[in-house]
Amino acid sequence: LSGGLDSSALAVAVRELGYQPLKTFCIGFAGAGLYDESAHARRVAEFVGSDHHEQHLTSDSIELLPQVLQHLDEPMADASVLPNLVVSQLAARHVKVVLSGAGGDEVLGGYRRYAADRAARRAQWLLPRPLREKVLLPLVRSLPAHGASVLGNWTRLAEKFVGGLGSSPERRYVQWNSFFGESDKLKLLKRIFFSSEPSHRLLLPFFGQASARPFEERAMFADVKTYLPADVLTLSDRMTMACSLEARVPFVDLPFMDFAAGLPLSAKIRGWQTKTGFRKALSGRLPAGVLNRPKQGFGTPIDLWLRRELSSVAQDLLSKEAVAARGLFRPDFVQGLLRRHQEGRQDLSQHLWSLMLVELWHRAYIDHDYSARANLTFKVLQS
Repeated sequence: LSGGLDSSALAVAVRELGYQPLKTFCIGFAGAGLYDESAHARRVAEFVGSDHHEQHLTSDSIELLPQVLQHLDEPMADASVLPNLVVSQLAARHVKVVLSGAGGDEVLGGYRRYAADRAARRAQWLLPRPLREKVLLPLVRSLPAHGASVLGNWTRLAEKFVGGLGSSPERRYVQWNSFFGESDKLKLLKRIFFSSEPSHRLLLPFFGQASARPFEERAMFADVKTYLPADVLTLSDRMTMACSLEARVPFVDLPFMDFAAGLPLSAKIRGWQTKTGFRKALSGRLPAGVLNRPKQGFGTPIDLWLRRELSSVAQDLLSKEAVAARGLFRPDFVQGLLRRHQEGRQDLSQHLWSLMLVELWHRAYIDHDYSARANLTFKVLQS
């Protein structure tokens, strides 16, 4: 239970069906601003009368990362893998099966990026390219960008939004959801590893399969075919099964997905409001504060951690010597990412995190075979 719309709706539904006692589980991040949703979760738990269990994560949870890699079997760069594992461990101490709100955003139109496409089309027409690239983008990048405060979060989103203007809708959508753009890949990757195939082309077949629908629904369809199974559901499944816990995801129940796919776009997105019909259906069944809360993902404050407690971990894994020895990336470009993030000039935490995961994965699976080693630690990988 995050206190967001999807998990709160499931909690209300279970209560209305009469299942008692209802147990709910939440992960929080003390002192991490907007990342900490635990107060919202407690409010919903009180509303539904659940037996609520809460645990707070700190930067020390990074010590779980080598074990996480063993459960994932691949260098997956979604930082929410850590709270996914810890909330699964928490729940497994009390129950054997849990319900998850995963899939609600892709099926019901919950991501702000769906609504942002219309605004991008207008902005491209109203704002000339020189104004966007020479004035707006530098201005946005001069502001503090991170996910812990309202200003920092909006700055981070604004940089992505403005940076994607001028591209085709499909390319812009992929760019909004990528850590490294095509120009950055040229600077990052050693030439031998660089593909001339732009990333957005990998998603074009899915956009094409839904070509008769409005672009927002084409984007949802692409997410259902790619991001949902390859990221959201993969993380949920592997982290719960690592704890011998079964997770059920009602929003991706096939009859429900078919029903949602048949809804008109106005029942999903209206202006900047997401999940329009879903919010209306839950009116009076959830507190107004839950219904009207802005979308917030199951985020992890790695942008804060990598500037503070985990700065030395990033410096070690991505040192000039380590990057040069690995031979995949250009050391000077990686050092530039580290420097700009540490100085607070940009939020490059997702970029750094993905590179750190690649390095750790190589140490665990390529340099050695620690796939079956119990309680794998950073100390072992650094030896």
